[in-house]
Amino acid sequence: MIATPSRLPFELAPDVVLRVAGLPLAALAPLRAPGTVAWARTALELEDRMAALAPAAEDALAEAVAHAEHPATRRALLALRRDLHNARTPSRETLRTAEPVVPSPAADWLALRHRYEAHLAAGESTAAAELAAARYQLRHLAHDPALRAGVQAASPTLDAALPGYLAADDAPPSDKRARKTERSLVSYVYRAALKTSPFSTLTTLAHGRFHDSGPALGLALADDVPLRPLLRARPNLTALHEIAVAALGDPATRVALPFHAAGGWRRTGGRIHYIRRRYRPVDPGLALATPGVLEEEPFQLPAGPVLDEALRLLDAAGDAGLTLPGLADALHRSDPDGRPRERLDGYLAKLVELGLLTTPALAPDIHHPDPVAELAGRLRALGRPSPGPGPSLADRLERIREHADGFPLAPPEERARRTAALRTEVAEAQRALGRSTPVVPRTAVYEDAVLAAPATASLPAWEDGPLPALRRFARLLPAFDLMLLDRLLVRAHFRSRYGPGGTCDDVPGFAHELHQSFGKWLSGTGTRLGTLAADGAYVPRANPYDDPRVAALSAAHEEFTRALRAALDARFPEGKPQPPGAPELVLEAADLDRAAALLPPDDPGMPRSYSCYLQWAEPSGDRRPFAVLNWAYSGLGQPLARFARSFGPEAERELADGIRVRHARLLPPDAVAADLSGGYDTSNLALRPALAPYRLTGPAEAPHGPAERRLPVGDLELVDDEERGELRLVSRNLGKRVVPLWLGGLVPMALPRVQRTLLALSPAAMPLVADLWGCLEGGGPTDRPRVRHGSLVLARRSRRFAGPGLPGPQPPAETARGFLARRRWWRATGLPERVMARTDSDRKPQPVDADSPLSLALLDHRLRDAGEAVFTELLPDVTEPALRAGGSAYASEVCVELDAAPAPLEQAQHSGRTNPQ
Repeated sequence: MIATPSRLPFELAPDVVLRVAGLPLAALAPLRAPGTVAWARTALELEDRMAALAPAAEDALAEAVAHAEHPATRRALLALRRDLHNARTPSRETLRTAEPVVPSPAADWLALRHRYEAHLAAGESTAAAELAAARYQLRHLAHDPALRAGVQAASPTLDAALPGYLAADDAPPSDKRARKTERSLVSYVYRAALKTSPFSTLTTLAHGRFHDSGPALGLALADDVPLRPLLRARPNLTALHEIAVAALGDPATRVALPFHAAGGWRRTGGRIHYIRRRYRPVDPGLALATPGVLEEEPFQLPAGPVLDEALRLLDAAGDAGLTLPGLADALHRSDPDGRPRERLDGYLAKLVELGLLTTPALAPDIHHPDPVAELAGRLRALGRPSPGPGPSLADRLERIREHADGFPLAPPEERARRTAALRTEVAEAQRALGRSTPVVPRTAVYEDAVLAAPATASLPAWEDGPLPALRRFARLLPAFDLMLLDRLLVRAHFRSRYGPGGTCDDVPGFAHELHQSFGKWLSGTGTRLGTLAADGAYVPRANPYDDPRVAALSAAHEEFTRALRAALDARFPEGKPQPPGAPELVLEAADLDRAAALLPPDDPGMPRSYSCYLQWAEPSGDRRPFAVLNWAYSGLGQPLARFARSFGPEAERELADGIRVRHARLLPPDAVAADLSGGYDTSNLALRPALAPYRLTGPAEAPHGPAERRLPVGDLELVDDEERGELRLVSRNLGKRVVPLWLGGLVPMALPRVQRTLLALSPAAMPLVADLWGCLEGGGPTDRPRVRHGSLVLARRSRRFAGPGLPGPQPPAETARGFLARRRWWRATGLPERVMARTDSDRKPQPVDADSPLSLALLDHRLRDAGEAVFTELLPDVTEPALRAGGSAYASEVCVELDAAPAPLEQAQHSGRTNPQ
């Protein structure tokens, strides 16, 4: 039973999230070297003219050599011809001997060569002066409040090194440390001006709505009012994980904590089966958003009278739980002779180590407005004494919170002091609990920056611009959606195990069996969609159960891929590289419609909702505005949920209410929504308001929130609904379908197995549209044209270089000759003046400005160990900004959401069943 596709159009959600770069675009202008650029342009023109004269000059010299009467003259003419052929200046001796008999074409070349050499010599002073001016501006920018605050949050190491670099005034870096500091500062300046990834003041956020008038994109702010973000900081919650690990390892602390049995445990065949949660450790020096990789693994222990009774006692204790001494006392009283007290203590400690006994007392509540304060309050309520002569654990957590709370409003020196004090407090808390080598996260504070001024967007401008093209392309997003593919594969696997219409009441067990026996077919971090080979054969994603809807997804993706390949071949025949400024590829509406028509039907109970991240461009002249699609992700308010609390309590309530209204409109009326935690309770990317009426409590997760609003995983069952053609999650207690909602900031592939499986039963989406060319074998051509549909750019122009195609050893970019060498390579490759570059050794794209020696020097350093690099046009360019605020132009990115309600059940039709091979 498969439903027909929804014919309901995508509706534009009323909210927009605007990301604004931390520095105005004008901040980059003084880092450029316009005089040096003009000098290099003239030098390259002279090189072109010499190259044009060279063939005739060489022929004339060859004839002169043949008629030379003296051996010395002949040798000089031959040397001159070699120099001319190799485009180098002849020696004085060669010129003195050959000058009397040099033919006219060669003399013209020599005159141009002398002019070229004089021009090169004159460029050194221009380059040195502009480099000194750029360094002066760089040091001036280091004092900018927005940049400095962002650097302090993102890189305390750079912040600590800046005073020494700034003390050198205008002097160039004198040693390796100073050069590294300068490169890092250059990197952060360009990141703050041209990238829009939210982190502290490097990128600020604004919330707004669509209106019927006004600019396409803007801020409700007077032109003469500067942007002043409101800051909110929290400690890095991964530090709380390390403190919790130390607390569980401290016997004096452990005995005061209440414990529960891991959620979802069951007794089968004389053994206790449960899910064991462990973090796989990673390098603590990495700036990660989680304490490690969370693994949820099935585990079992032999049942027996002691364990059975312990589990009964814990179940009877309910949410209050039992302390380990209290549990040991109760077990001892049942059989004083057969259960020595000291052996019970060791036995229960082992159950804690094995993860069967867990404590919620050390787990933050990710939905609480102040999770650290709430955790400290819970610990203080336990009445735990200090682990030593110093402050209690609750007191230390309060200090950590206070250091973070005061971070946003403090001056730079105080921010640095608070960062150091917070890190010290985290380390001392672990030492006080007996951990000899504390683990302190590299990033101490997570800081969000938001604008009080609301964002504005003109609905007529969007309807007249990229919105129609975006809606049309959104119809095709299921063909790129890894989460939809997983949803279909999970149902097919379920039907193969339990049969059509089957039921499973062990969700964690199914999740682990799924990933163990079928995990290789599910999406991972390196998953690719189907690819079109060079010989024209399309290789689809695996479809191990021959599911018709998986096949339909592949058919739609194949149709799009062939349309892209046909457009490429028509514009750039095989073997012919693109000329500089080559025209873009245009995908017509018919191309997208043919592919979308092949998509499988929608689930009748599952809406489509996408968040689309775009950059609006306002080109000069008579060119129409356009937007660039950066990437797409889940909708349903996810982009707002992560930052809702940063806008303040009143705005948070308004945003949360608006998101809940959307959920009520889009989700099936016979279902309840439930927040999926994601498993990571010590990650700042999981913090958000509770936006659903229920919480899904996974195995071994702390049971936060009111008991009547919790849905433990043991209450859930999986049901294959043949009438609707979908796999459903059902709560036995509620007697209703449950739709999990993942509104956190971690990517789905980072979630542990049970959470990933629950996510496959949700409307979560993750379309791979950031690299359209991945659908062609080898990633498509090395020189990829821009791809556009209507006023929507789907892919920027990019070019890939590998091995000998990369720039070789050259003089330093800060010198005139080094700058000229890089401009020569830049011109030969046809790259635009500004690009985003990523390498195989550094996958994060970084801005590069070919007009700035400092930016080129940073690129040199990144290419030093690279075997491959991809350069992508900066689009919109600095000359095409859409956002002007406070008298300046800014790079920006806007997130809009598109919603489509599920198809009514009465539109369903039979079209076969999955074949469970």
